Amino acid sequence: MNTELYIARRLLKGKKNKSNYSRPIVNIAVTGIALGLVVMILAVSILTGFKREIRDKVSGFGSHL
Repeated sequence: MNTELYIARRLLKGKKNKSNYSRPIVNIAVTGIALGLVVMILAVSILTGFKREIRDKVSGFGSHL
């Protein structure tokens, strides 16, 4: 059996009769990872746009000379 899948299923489902402390922790961790990825993708796209604008301005300035 796949060990990672076994651990993930055990963390997410848990036992019905016991209180499950890991579910909120897993949800917070997944939300944090998703939010971090969104911020990283947004930062890379903004920096790419700035890089393109600066390159266009520098090449446009050189053509007037």
